[in-house]
Amino acid sequence: MDAYNGTTVYIKDLVIGLKRLGITPEVFTLRMGPVASELNALGIKVTYRLSELSTPDVIHAHHNIALRKALLKFRNTPVVSWIHDRTSHLDIPLFRSNILQYMAVDYNCKERYCHDFNFMEDEVNVIYNWVNLERFQCKAAVANKPQKALVFSNYANDSNYLPVIKATCDALSIELDTIGKYSNNQTATPEHYLPHYDLIFGKAKAAMEGMATGAAVIVCDFRGLAGLVNPDNFGHFRKFNFGMKLMTRKITHSNLTAEIKAYNEADAIATTQMIREQADFEATLLQIVDMYKKLIDAYAKGERGPYDFHLGHEIKVWRATFKTWLDLKINLWFPKFHRFQRQARHGNQ
Repeated sequence: MDAYNGTTVYIKDLVIGLKRLGITPEVFTLRMGPVASELNALGIKVTYRLSELSTPDVIHAHHNIALRKALLKFRNTPVVSWIHDRTSHLDIPLFRSNILQYMAVDYNCKERYCHDFNFMEDEVNVIYNWVNLERFQCKAAVANKPQKALVFSNYANDSNYLPVIKATCDALSIELDTIGKYSNNQTATPEHYLPHYDLIFGKAKAAMEGMATGAAVIVCDFRGLAGLVNPDNFGHFRKFNFGMKLMTRKITHSNLTAEIKAYNEADAIATTQMIREQADFEATLLQIVDMYKKLIDAYAKGERGPYDFHLGHEIKVWRATFKTWLDLKINLWFPKFHRFQRQARHGNQ
């Protein structure tokens, strides 16, 4: 809970919503920071010390490193374990008998369970990401053509895909700004800025929040380009969380120009209505709470999860964690070499 990224903002919205419903949430994290401080100020306990936590009725888990520690402390508590990322080592699922439900935020993450770890289709459920509509208000009017654009991403910087977006927007006389960690312009309150833009470049939750404010959204990041969200592709894009599985094209001047020129005022209004109708946080919160209740009841009746501890799988998780740790160390010790590797993998279009 040390930075504003997809998972921490997800947890922040969730626990504030749970508290409003009269449920007492507590958060265990390995990293404290500004998000933790915000929640503690609201009377929601966030701690890196397991000894400070009450015994929970249910554990809502993200990231296997933190979950493994919680499982050692709370061996007889039902768990719902979530995947938010198709590739991260942190989202390799753990196997324990008290993990009653495995969840994904989209069908790309569900494929990770089923294709990479041989889960059965009916062992994984999907609850899509949400937008906090109270925070992300819809602007009063939508422009008939894009005049101001925003790159809304923690990954965008001058070493990857940002320069080509800047050049394309310049060529089309569109003013461009950037919000995000690696552009050194991170914010805890993006809802104050998004309504000022006609066009937003982003993915996943950032894309959804952009749409909710009335902007047209082009889904892209360092992995590549998906395209402009419109009423025809909205359902397919939402199925895959406006994320990485969709970003199969290169971010080039010609590809971006075509997507920007496809901007349509009526389509922007329609996709805004669709995301606000289908991704309302309040409705999703009630769905998650209902799942909690069912898991608590099922565990009390003796039901256990489909997978128990397996040493070979545990070793696989640890190996992936070590590989990522080593990669981070190489980045620290030899940043130019690491940057060259990254550009070779993803392309510097």
